[in-house]
Amino acid sequence: MLHRALVVAATACLAVFVPASACVPSSVVPGGCELDGGGSGVAVHYRLQAESVTFALSAPTTGYVSLAIVPTGQRCMFPADAVAGWMGETDTAVVAYQLNGYLPMDVLASGVRLSNTSACETDGATTVRFSRRYDAGRYPISPSDVTFHVAHGPSDGLTAHTAAGTVRANLFAGSPRPDPPARAGNATRSELMSVAVFSCAAIAAMMIM
Repeated sequence: MLHRALVVAATACLAVFVPASACVPSSVVPGGCELDGGGSGVAVHYRLQAESVTFALSAPTTGYVSLAIVPTGQRCMFPADAVAGWMGETDTAVVAYQLNGYLPMDVLASGVRLSNTSACETDGATTVRFSRRYDAGRYPISPSDVTFHVAHGPSDGLTAHTAAGTVRANLFAGSPRPDPPARAGNATRSELMSVAVFSCAAIAAMMIM
């Protein structure tokens, strides 16, 4: 009976670390998920692959759509590794940039290699697609906890955005990762995880004995 109880407890411990999928199936990227763009109006579609992630960003604009990857939890727009794309009357562009500030001189072509790039307009909406390696650029993508900003603007090219939002997500689970501030009397997420790790380790030791 004790062994059976320990097995059940160990299984419960594993559930702490394996997130339940909350993936909203993407209607744009086959086999992918969709995330809300943090109130920006940008729908973030993506699919994880072995070494890269494919994004499709859709927004109600005939201008540009962009995604900026930032250090985990960062709320500022820069520094960031960004991708912006648009479909113009004479050209279509999907380009990787470094964002270092607000001035035009602070926005540089990064040279990060993108693949499967495209941009199209349908019924007043623009969809930009690209694939990027997880380890590319200054800020690699960690699928379990990634923060990015999404935005769209009214013009083709890099101009002031109409709307923007911040997304922090677990791409494995297909779900946002809200991080509420710690409150007096409540354990923080890291404290709870520490307790869970200690408990699981103790249970594992008892099973070995």
